[in-house]
Amino acid sequence: MPCEDVVAETLNPEGRIVRLERTTWEHLLRRHPVLEAAADEIMLTIAFPDYREPDPRPGRERYFRRLARFGWLRVVTEFAGQTDRIVTAFPQANHPHERGSTR
Repeated sequence: MPCEDVVAETLNPEGRIVRLERTTWEHLLRRHPVLEAAADEIMLTIAFPDYREPDPRPGRERYFRRLARFGWLRVVTEFAGQTDRIVTAFPQANHPHERGSTR
């Protein structure tokens, strides 16, 4: 069961637990208010990504999901011991394969 500092958690395709922590969620909402009603979509992006790739930063991974209201949703996770954690999420208009991803 998640502790009160965890807003949501899911399993990635390999079965690792990934958590959305309250401080990260509050940060995301300040930077991207459009995500206010998107916590479930963020977690579904991790559980059922349409595309995945390593992040340029070691120990991180990018998950993408095509969503009608955003175009693409990008969620970046960081390996954090027993569980992984979400470090950021944001909508982007272009396909993940395209260079110059827009926020």
